[in-house]
Amino acid sequence: MKLLQNRIAQDTRLLPVMGAVALLVWLIAGVRGQMLWPQLCVFMASVYLMVELSNSNALMRIRSRMVSAVFITFSCVTSFLFSSLSGGVAQLCFVMTLLLLLQTYQSPQSVGTVYYAFLALGVGSLFYAKVVWLMPLLWLLMATQLQVANWRATVASVLGMLTPYWLLLPWFVWQGDMAPVMAHLHGMVSLHFPGDYTALTVPQVLALAFIAVLTVVGIVHFWHYSFEDKVRIRLIFGLFTTLSWVLMVLVLLMPQDYDRLIRLLMVVSSPLVAHFFTFTHSRVTNMTFIACVILAVALTVFSLWMPSLSF
Repeated sequence: MKLLQNRIAQDTRLLPVMGAVALLVWLIAGVRGQMLWPQLCVFMASVYLMVELSNSNALMRIRSRMVSAVFITFSCVTSFLFSSLSGGVAQLCFVMTLLLLLQTYQSPQSVGTVYYAFLALGVGSLFYAKVVWLMPLLWLLMATQLQVANWRATVASVLGMLTPYWLLLPWFVWQGDMAPVMAHLHGMVSLHFPGDYTALTVPQVLALAFIAVLTVVGIVHFWHYSFEDKVRIRLIFGLFTTLSWVLMVLVLLMPQDYDRLIRLLMVVSSPLVAHFFTFTHSRVTNMTFIACVILAVALTVFSLWMPSLSF
């Protein structure tokens, strides 16, 4: 007999139900009163790309919508981020980058795809400057996990990242106002260690703890049972694992960038958590699943009720 977690993971109605739940959360958060329609559209686009990320790479060995469902759950838990359009666009561009990069697996000739992947990352960097820090790490992962590293791919990635800036720079030169450009570049390289942890709110800390703990559990689970998946899936999940560790460390080092970094973390942690809940089948994990659902609902209600509660 299938446990509750397995029945839900394999239910074809999971995504529509979670979509309806997410829409309800957005309505309660004030999508109409605060005119958050652009943010909602960006969120819906991110969910769609997460579905494509899972389906096109067959991240789950069975037909399941668990990856997108976990992503929606994490987004609802962090409903205090709904008002940030720039953070939503940065997240959308990050999903697009991963979606395109994974298509280049063991295909050194996919230079054009690499270019478009880093073009998406470059657009995302316009909304969150420090995302360019991920470039060296992505190069490393392209070499070790995707096996597509060569000088052409590297050049294509640099050109893709620079393209948005080449297109926008002439406008600022024409206007004779380079202050926004300089401010953006300063934000790209400015470091503040240690960060200001007192600025974090209670909902932010609780949401981070919830996502981080589930991510670590997902990483440990996949590490133990990765032999059940194909080599390609193991390498892709290795990419997700590395990015998850790095982003969790960055959130702890730079709490002032919490709103952007946790959005990126949600993208790479969702497949890991989804894999854990989809392919475990014991009483303990079933109880853990139920507890996590209850906790996610409680955190969502709390973040809607008291989004800015400080310590």
